[in-house]
Amino acid sequence: MTQDALLKAIEDDALAEKAVLLKEAEDAVSAIMQQARAESTAWKEKRIALVKDSLANKKAGFIGTARVKAGALKLRLRRALAKEVLEETVKLLEAAQKSERETLMNRFYNELKAEWVKAGLADGDAPTALVNPLDVGLIKADGIELKGDDGIGFGVVFISKDGKTRFENSISGRMKRAAKALEVEVDRILFNK
Repeated sequence: MTQDALLKAIEDDALAEKAVLLKEAEDAVSAIMQQARAESTAWKEKRIALVKDSLANKKAGFIGTARVKAGALKLRLRRALAKEVLEETVKLLEAAQKSERETLMNRFYNELKAEWVKAGLADGDAPTALVNPLDVGLIKADGIELKGDDGIGFGVVFISKDGKTRFENSISGRMKRAAKALEVEVDRILFNK
């Protein structure tokens, strides 16, 4: 074989080997790229699932918070409406006609006097009864000093002579003492709950 033919054969062999190596390298690159794409897709899907879970948790938290805030707002509104109804009731009672007002004031006076006696305070000095100056002439006080006091709304206050003991029987006092039960009842009436 001549030297040119030998070189030609070596060159052809090298070219064939190069083609095989290039094919193997391309196949390896393709396999690596395919594996990288698969890993990337799996990582991306896992990350998306984590983000979705995180967003779902945040959404649930926001919805829960919104529900609590809406419930609190609704409750405040209901309580405000109930309070307004009670305040209007007090105003109506305070604006009652003289005969109705006289009946209520004497009832408050007699209830308070009975409470004073029940507490064992009737044995000592008689209390002083305070009422709104407009109501002084309406009460039939029997042996108890009756004084007008602008600080008294619609009701009667008994004060001991030393000023240490005070009993009150008034619309506002009754409303304050019964506020929770009245609010619940007004809420039930207004909102059918």
